[in-house]
Amino acid sequence: QILRFYAFFRETLQEHRCAPFQIRKVVIYFFLEDGTIQVMEPKIDNSGISQGTLLARARVRFPAPMDANFYDVMDLNVGNEVEFYGRVYKITDCDKFTRNFLNRCGIAVPDPINVPEDPYYKSRAYDIETRLPKKPSRKIDTLGKFLENDRKVLRFYGYWDDQETQYGYLHHLEVLYYLSDDTIDIKEVVVDNGGHKSSSVFFRRDKLVKKYTGLPRPGDHCHLTLLNVLGNDIKSSRYVVDSLDCGKEHRDYYLEQDLTIGGMINVYGRKVVLTDCDSYTKEYYRAKYGLDSFVPIPKPLDSQMGIPTPQERELPPWNGYGSFEDSAQNCITVEPKAPHGDFKKFLKFDKNGLDSHVLRFEGRLISSIDENCGRIFVISYFLSNDTIAVFELARANSGFKTSPFFKRGEIKLPGQAVFTSKPPECYRTQHIFVGATLVINSFKFVLVDADDYALRYMELNCHEVIKYNK
Repeated sequence: QILRFYAFFRETLQEHRCAPFQIRKVVIYFFLEDGTIQVMEPKIDNSGISQGTLLARARVRFPAPMDANFYDVMDLNVGNEVEFYGRVYKITDCDKFTRNFLNRCGIAVPDPINVPEDPYYKSRAYDIETRLPKKPSRKIDTLGKFLENDRKVLRFYGYWDDQETQYGYLHHLEVLYYLSDDTIDIKEVVVDNGGHKSSSVFFRRDKLVKKYTGLPRPGDHCHLTLLNVLGNDIKSSRYVVDSLDCGKEHRDYYLEQDLTIGGMINVYGRKVVLTDCDSYTKEYYRAKYGLDSFVPIPKPLDSQMGIPTPQERELPPWNGYGSFEDSAQNCITVEPKAPHGDFKKFLKFDKNGLDSHVLRFEGRLISSIDENCGRIFVISYFLSNDTIAVFELARANSGFKTSPFFKRGEIKLPGQAVFTSKPPECYRTQHIFVGATLVINSFKFVLVDADDYALRYMELNCHEVIKYNK
């Protein structure tokens, strides 16, 4: 455990005419384990003096004539003056742990004391301030901001309503704000076959001024203002830099705090309204500015767009030849292509190790013929593509043989119109459970039992299908 005190001492200066002394701030550490003391001075850039450890860790004696004793924790407190090897330190404050520790020991700690002003650093700051603006080579360093915010872009969505003018329409815009250099790029979302030009550049990337007063004059972009041009020719001329920039015209540009949902920005006379933003922009404003409400605002209706809404293609009725999917491909394209299945579902429910994703049930045939009622079938349902296969297990001396009864494929639900333009509905997971009745190729089956894998699958996925939970 270490006690930390903040202090200062005065050092006399002989060579500086404006400052007879300087104030040097230090930190005093008192180690409770052995009563040693260490004095550290924080380093200051371009101070001109050696800083760091002023007193190495050791036990410090009192000044004479009490040099037989050492400094203890009772001798260090806010407001006290301590002398270490001829140098007097004034303690001004301590940290929170030190204050609580001394209070628990019954020692009252006064309030912090203000450190007197340092005349030496005050004169140095004044010299730097008066000398820096007169340098003609001064420039604004933006490299640090670029390295910190490179590739960080705020994205807003908005519109510009130009419907009041002739042939005007509603422009859907995308506003990009680059944090690296505070520039704005506005792109127009062009609708296909909308009857407008295909160019998407609404405002090329640049700083956007809030109030446009005209084209900049020559030299407005320069950050230096020259005064008192003397001489008749260029060689004998002398230039004086205006340190106060009196003749420089100040322009306000749009910054990140000016962009809000529902706000409006002036793009050289065009009023662009911001309606929404992306998820990264929401997180950025939530972390930096503490905003929580990002409710998008609706856009006005575009009465002059004239773009017909895409309608669902209506196919001719199925004629019964082949599958419905193959017939639909002949109507969609001139060059027929094989129908595509649900690839994501296939990857999710494909066979993976011991997970076959095949539900097997024992089925019985419902028939008016007594011989058919005793036949045993294995009905397999494949989760990868919702297909069903039926296999018969023949009993001994039954007159039937063990063989596939129905080839694997999708089974349509009974009671549907066949020759329609809409795809037929097939058996899905919610139709397959113990006790269900399936109609396959005009044969009626009832599911009487299931294997362990199917029962386990229905138990784990009972929240998806209500029948599994019964």
